[in-house]
Formats: sequence, C-alpha cells, structure tokens
Amino acid sequence: MQIIQPMGIDIGGFFKESHDVKLKSDIWLIPVRIGYGLSDRLDLQLGGTYSTGDTEKTITDYYEIGDKSKERVYSQVVLDGSLGMKYNIQRAKERVPALAFGGELQMGYTVDDEFVDESLEDSFPFMAVLIYMSGSYDINVISLHGGLGMFVSSKSVQSNKRFELPLQFGLDVPFGAFSFVLDYTTFRPFSGVGLKNIVSGGFKYEISSNTTLKASAASIGGFTLSIIVGGNKPDAPISIPSAPSLF
Repeated sequence: MQIIQPMGIDIGGFFKESHDVKLKSDIWLIPVRIGYGLSDRLDLQLGGTYSTGDTEKTITDYYEIGDKSKERVYSQVVLDGSLGMKYNIQRAKERVPALAFGGELQMGYTVDDEFVDESLEDSFPFMAVLIYMSGSYDINVISLHGGLGMFVSSKSVQSNKRFELPLQFGLDVPFGAFSFVLDYTTFRPFSGVGLKNIVSGGFKYEISSNTTLKASAASIGGFTLSIIVGGNKPDAPISIPSAPSLF
C-alpha cells in the first residue's frame, strides 16, 4: 500500500502546515485469539494482532525550502489487543440450531490510510467495538455456520465513514478428531485495518474433550491460528457444539 496526499501536519504541537504526506505500508498481520469457557454458556475471548514489516509516513519538504527531495520519515507501529465475551443462547439439538451473541473490544495502533492523524511523530491510536450474532446447524455429515455483526471504530468516526456490517458463512466437514473448515467473510478487522471479501480454509483439531485448535489460510495471503479451551467441572455434561465466535 502506498498513498500520497496533502494534509495539515501538527508541527511540534504549536501550529499546522500543509505538506504532501506519503504513507507506505508493507506488512503481514498476525492475529491470535484464545477462548476460555467460563461456564456452559459464557466464553471469555482474549487476543491480539501483531505485524511484521514496515509502515512509514513521509513528509516532503518539511522545512519548506522548496526541495521536494528532502523528506522526514516516521515509522508507525501497527498492533492491537482484544477482549471479548460470547454468550451461547442455545446449544445445538436435533433440528435446532446453536445460537450465540457476542462482542469484542479492540484497542491499539492502526494504519492511517484515511490521513486523519495530524501528529505523525506517534502511531495512530484507535479503539473499536464489534458485536455479532452467530449460529450453526448440523446437516447429516456437515455443519453450516454463519453470522452477522456490526463494527465501528474511532478511525471510521474520524474519517466520517459509517459502521461496517460484517457477514460470514461457511461449513465444517468432520472426520474423526479433525474437521475441514471453509468460510467466506465480507469484512474482517485486524488492528483497525478492514479486510474485505475473504475466502479461508483450514482445519480444526480436538486436542482433548475441552480444547480445540483451529488453523486456516486466507485468499488475501493470511494465516490464522486460534485455540478454544473449555473449563473443567466435575458435573459438566457431555460437550455439545455451540455457535462459533464470529471473526
């Protein structure tokens, strides 16, 4: 990604000047999510997204001497942390789908591709909220799943953009302890960066009766890894699949 655009720059916190600003971002995002079952119905979800590569903002002719070749470069950090909860409204039963409601809070630093951050010395901080409804339904040897959410961030508010309505649907094909998983997602946010129209495929593996590992690769060149851990209780009933956590 490379964008050049004039914008007002906050110079030392005292005054603003208009300069051409170039954004260059060549990174890989690395999202990690860990879920833990607090009870039969309530799940806690922790995660973070890290990045490898470089994101830089460059100001041309910073000292306004008429030489466009003189540039000042600022490195930008891109990462986030997330905290979420998912409530399983109902478990899957014969001819009854599993349903869940969830939400996630994200905070960190993002790519300023909308050019709304006037203090280039620091990375662009953001906060975002995702809420969703999800469900799954078993049909013979496969399980269908999907969901609809709403995502809004301080980045979208500052750039006068409306909230996003992510939609996801897919299927699971189990064979023993493994399951093949295929998904299509219209919008998925990582570190404040919205990725669109993603096809992903991978595997789930039941490590134990209460721990599941999921790994998948995406059409945009990404790879995700998640671990779901359920709490142990002496009187816990036999595990029944619940609705997935969206995104």
